[in-house]
Amino acid sequence: MHKMPVLAYLYPDKSYTDMNCFTYNDAENNQRLTVMHTFVTDRNFNSDLRLPVNQKFEIGVNFRIGGVTADVVWFKEHLKNGYCTSQLAEPFSYRRYSPLISKGEQPELTDEGVMNDGELLPYTLNTTFATYLSPQNGIEQEKQGVEYTIGPIHSKTLRSSFYISGGYLDVCEKNTALSALHPQIEVNGKAYPYVGIYETGPSVANTQIWQQLNSRFQCVTQIPRIGLITSLTLQAVWMDKQQRGMESRFNNPVYTDSNNQKCLNPVYYIDGEGNQHPFTPDMATDECFADLVIRANTTTAFLKDSYKPYFLLNLRVTKEIGRHVSVAFCANNLLQSNPKRYRRSIQKYAVVNPDLYYGAEISIRF
Repeated sequence: MHKMPVLAYLYPDKSYTDMNCFTYNDAENNQRLTVMHTFVTDRNFNSDLRLPVNQKFEIGVNFRIGGVTADVVWFKEHLKNGYCTSQLAEPFSYRRYSPLISKGEQPELTDEGVMNDGELLPYTLNTTFATYLSPQNGIEQEKQGVEYTIGPIHSKTLRSSFYISGGYLDVCEKNTALSALHPQIEVNGKAYPYVGIYETGPSVANTQIWQQLNSRFQCVTQIPRIGLITSLTLQAVWMDKQQRGMESRFNNPVYTDSNNQKCLNPVYYIDGEGNQHPFTPDMATDECFADLVIRANTTTAFLKDSYKPYFLLNLRVTKEIGRHVSVAFCANNLLQSNPKRYRRSIQKYAVVNPDLYYGAEISIRF
């Protein structure tokens, strides 16, 4: 997704935002009317998308001891201009008509607006913001690690072959795309009049680091007389660490408020006319702009999460029928292993490994 432009990036659909202008419901007289204002924009199309650039260097060694082959590869990658989506905002205005309370009214929608008894209903002109996703070149990713494969190790007694593979992976990813956020609150009965532009999404982090050490042990058993092949695979994750952080290009770091919460100010804000203004530190305590400050849900947002080892067992059985047809059955997470691991950053438990799922497939070869 970071390296290839999917159709949703190249040809995004237009964005539609609906706002309620008027509602009247007189069930006794079977008189109902709802008027909606739909704002349509195609500004989510980004004609300035560039091709990502990924630099990769790797060096590998393979050797053979007896009948066993081993491959070890070290690699390092640096991705720039990777694809992502960020939220944009655009102001628009719509009419909000005064409600009708009495029964027996007959409002109707005309070219002039909502009429009742030949008169235009009173209305106010409200301004709000349409928010929508747009593709951007915002991902920068640095990745390095080691991968290894050992096998096959044959056992004539068991009619089986054994394979061992795995690796160590260290990934640092940063999202540099600016993103808009409109507080979902009202001021004097109207939508909040400003939108904040941040170096991150709804959270206070724009970088994430992953570190993982894993192994894969596979046993493949063949019984040629009955055309049966079984594959039993144990996946082991020995180390799994994750950590979020914030790196600002605008000298706008995360800070801690009086309640010991992590806070982040917007870089800019947009008013109802669509004009963009710088957001200064003094505005964070101004009643008019304080709601633009986003806060982490927990004071431990930037702590590192480190999981204990966890395992996963998968089974695949293949039956060959003649030379051209084979039927396979697979069951992943055969032992239904779904351990919980505590995440300090959000102070909640997370369930690792997917749920048990199984399926079958038929292959026909010509």
